[in-house]
Amino acid sequence: MIITPNILKERAFQTVVKEYLTTENGYLEGTNQDYNRLYAVDETQLFVFLEETQQKSLGKLKEIYKGQYKQKILFRLDSELKRRGMVDILRKGIRDYGIQLNFAYFKPPTTLNQEITELYDKNRLSVTEELVHKEGERIDLVLFLNGLPVLAFELKNEFTGQDVQDAKHQWMHDRSGNDTLFRFKQRVIACFAMDTNEAFMTTKLNGIREKIREALEISGQRGIFVGDRPDPGISSRVFYQTDYTPYDWLFERSTAVIHHGGAGTTGKALRAGLPNIVVPFTSDQPFWGRLVYKLGAGPKPISPRKLTAARLALAIDSTINDQEVRSRVQMISEGLKYENGAAQAIKIIHDIVEKE
Repeated sequence: MIITPNILKERAFQTVVKEYLTTENGYLEGTNQDYNRLYAVDETQLFVFLEETQQKSLGKLKEIYKGQYKQKILFRLDSELKRRGMVDILRKGIRDYGIQLNFAYFKPPTTLNQEITELYDKNRLSVTEELVHKEGERIDLVLFLNGLPVLAFELKNEFTGQDVQDAKHQWMHDRSGNDTLFRFKQRVIACFAMDTNEAFMTTKLNGIREKIREALEISGQRGIFVGDRPDPGISSRVFYQTDYTPYDWLFERSTAVIHHGGAGTTGKALRAGLPNIVVPFTSDQPFWGRLVYKLGAGPKPISPRKLTAARLALAIDSTINDQEVRSRVQMISEGLKYENGAAQAIKIIHDIVEKE
């Protein structure tokens, strides 16, 4: 299968990758109907694998659990994944009522043992496109080994206006390590951000949301996540603004703003007289973060690579309680209220044109 720029312009990158896996590499195609959200496994592929490779062991568990055998095995598997992790489960399997169940067979060093070779050949690799792992959230591609999720991908295509930075942003901001599919060591082994030129991966999702929530706990503050989806079981210190709310109204009721340093948010926060805590990612965000610090309207911008809950909590605490910062940002706010930014921008452009 030859992948050309024209193909990528016409079709979704993830679909091209999926078809390459299924047509060229023998992957099976999974569906959302096969996926068990509660346990984050492809239930269909899992039990087909067990039936084909361990019929005797599975038969014994059917006699014990009767019609509930699938739920009992899934519950036992989930418990062992939480306790031992995905890699160990793939290597050693689990025991239930003393009955061994294996979830992968590894390639033998030689072909002398025909039985082991045949079992290895019965491993089921599958790929599911647009996997809905929870309500309202889809993952571009997830790869499964015998029904167990091992790799997840967010894929972007430069030919349609997005690149790997957008994929990385999704993992950092829109995906949570608290979700069953992404729990560290318990489910997917690695998460990939890819475009047609670059690929990045991580084994642990510890995104901005989790760090902010922990920072709020440490600092004893409450926070509002703007435009975000609520997560179940979160701290009572966290609130979610899911519908449109004007920043002017929201900022009047806030004491500080944590953001990425976009020009719009920076300007509105300064105009509202709020200190800015900037965690810049791309484009002009580092510039505005440095400017905020230079003006004395907030702490030094925090690099995403160096961001920790403890460091963010310290920034929150020092910013809110630093009277000098608060006085400085109030002075900036008063100045901005009397500034006509649009008129000033027109004058600058006019002066430049006149000189040329």
